[in-house]
Amino acid sequence: MSKVPNNYRRILFSYFFLFIPVVFYLLTVSKEIGLPDSAILIDAMASHTVSSHVCSHNLSNIIGWLFLKFLPSANTAFKANLFSAACGSAAVSFFYFMLLQAGLRPPLASLCSSIFMVSHSMWWHSTHVENYALNLLFFHCCVLLVYRDMRKVQKENKPNAPEDKYLKFLLFIAALSIFNHVQNAAFLLAAFIYFLRRLKYCPLSLPKIFTILIYPVIGLIPYLITLTYDYLHHGKNVLSWASGGAFHEWFSLANFFMGIKEFSNLLFLQFPSLFLLFVFSGILRIIFGFFKRQREQYSPTPDFFIIPVFIISLAVFLNYKAWDLFSFYLPVFSVLAFYGSISAHSLAEKFPKMRCVVLLILASGILMPPFIYNNISKWTDDKDGYWGKRYYAIKQQYRYRYDLVAELTNPFFRDPNNSIAAFSKKLLSSLPANSMFIDDVSTYHQLLYYQNHTGLRKDIDLILIQPVGFEGWGIPLAEIIKIILMQTEEKRFFVVTDTGVCADLINQMYGFGWSYTPFAIS
Repeated sequence: MSKVPNNYRRILFSYFFLFIPVVFYLLTVSKEIGLPDSAILIDAMASHTVSSHVCSHNLSNIIGWLFLKFLPSANTAFKANLFSAACGSAAVSFFYFMLLQAGLRPPLASLCSSIFMVSHSMWWHSTHVENYALNLLFFHCCVLLVYRDMRKVQKENKPNAPEDKYLKFLLFIAALSIFNHVQNAAFLLAAFIYFLRRLKYCPLSLPKIFTILIYPVIGLIPYLITLTYDYLHHGKNVLSWASGGAFHEWFSLANFFMGIKEFSNLLFLQFPSLFLLFVFSGILRIIFGFFKRQREQYSPTPDFFIIPVFIISLAVFLNYKAWDLFSFYLPVFSVLAFYGSISAHSLAEKFPKMRCVVLLILASGILMPPFIYNNISKWTDDKDGYWGKRYYAIKQQYRYRYDLVAELTNPFFRDPNNSIAAFSKKLLSSLPANSMFIDDVSTYHQLLYYQNHTGLRKDIDLILIQPVGFEGWGIPLAEIIKIILMQTEEKRFFVVTDTGVCADLINQMYGFGWSYTPFAIS
């Protein structure tokens, strides 16, 4: 009679962790708008946009639209951010199950999953509306399917006739994930690498192989239909934008060595604690342990899926120069946290006397990141320090608007006076009636959000200057000058900053007898 309660207690203990990411992300989720990409995604969700454009995250748009439509709140940004909180909670829960599959006991798996939960990129993307938490959920789902398929193959004593339902789901999910983000093509490629390894261990007949290959085709159908529709209606330019468009200019082998340095800095930002020691051990495990594990176990292992995703993502984005690399590297950070957790488990198992040390290191991995993230912006004021060398120039550039460093580095940044949301609302409230405001992407989409979703100051004309290299996004500088000069009514014009492309506008307006003075909004 006592076994049933004990079983229930064991099950409850094993699954108790699943409540932690839900509660944590609900307590720390942002209730406001943040960076431009978040505002753009909210508009795409509100209009349930489906497009083959590389920046259109279709599944996020569709599921996000359901959150906006059915959640009982008047705060659109909050409802959109809850979408990311839901995806992030599920992704961390799946990470926990990955660790259980890898052999970690529930207490250790809970600690290691909590470390990943509070890591910068995971936490940030789970409290601000974006598509990357959903991408990671797809990745973790694929890893779990690989584990289930591997267990089934190893359990079957008939190598020529293994159960393949998990393999079919793996290929389907990996293909479907591309409909949310083309970056997820790495998942499909890795799934095929695992499939090829599996075929070597478990040969299949051609008819069965063709049957299995139907599933990735089915998964690709939503994306292929969207791409075909856009191509028929918008022409060949669609193929360029679907594969990256102007973002191709941000990729270059010349960025590689700087990319390594930036990745190293971002890795420290993810795990700013002693847990980084286990991460480095995990890297060695990836490099040197792979072939040893294959010799010891000939059957297909999750390494054949996980490591290709790691290598492909890392190789691509080491050559990419962008401000939001911490987003694209999220699967890479997940892999490092996964193998780092396995390293912690191995140390604790091989050297029982070291378990207290392991627990202290893991505790530091949970407690230190929130403290560090909350202070990075303050430490940036020392321009000769580590954080100052990284962020001082950025903080100074935006110092009269908002604390961009805190917005980027602190997932729980909620300053009511120095945030992007506070600046946007204060700006719209301060501008004279019927003004024209010219922006350089830094706050244009956030201002549009407040106009369209809260009704704030719809009398203000908002203009976006076309970013360099992005034809079709915004209005070219020459046309903006014409708009200003052709105004016949009394209208005041405001520019968000006197740097970058806005500086070009100001300098050219000097030639027409115009001048500018700073406008204080507080």
